[in-house]
Amino acid sequence: ESSVGEKVFQKGTTEYQALQWLANEDPLQLPVNSKMEEIVERFVLVNLYYATNGPEWKKQFDFLTGKSVCEWNDNNLQDLGIYCDDKGKVNNVELSNNNLVGTLPEDIGLLTLVDEFRVAENALEGTIPSSLGIMQELIGLDLSKNKFHGVFSQSFGQLVNLENARFS
Repeated sequence: ESSVGEKVFQKGTTEYQALQWLANEDPLQLPVNSKMEEIVERFVLVNLYYATNGPEWKKQFDFLTGKSVCEWNDNNLQDLGIYCDDKGKVNNVELSNNNLVGTLPEDIGLLTLVDEFRVAENALEGTIPSSLGIMQELIGLDLSKNKFHGVFSQSFGQLVNLENARFS
């Protein structure tokens, strides 16, 4: 069960840190009337950055800049970073072999339109967030070569489009 709603108000959590960044430090300063999806995507990706020791990533991909999250990538050089579909919605997270250290935040599943999620070959640990099960468009999932433990959530049974998954 997700406790993201509570964590955004708890000092010391990455959720709180992400919310504070969005409210006070984000150079983009999204307008109040921005689409909720745009705000949620930005929050989730900033939280992922903080939860996985983003300042120590090998490549920063313009995270925490004033750019749109659709530009937080390597400009198609190796298709690394965050990519969006033609409607501006995040649909590809490719952060493999980038020195991500920590845990995947539970809110990661709020990126519901992602069809490729790859974070292989990092130092991620803990349990795999059950919220990944609400990523209904997910076709490819690569969590291999990390230190995850525990059992898969029943929510993974909802990933009816999943064609390629790597966990070990």
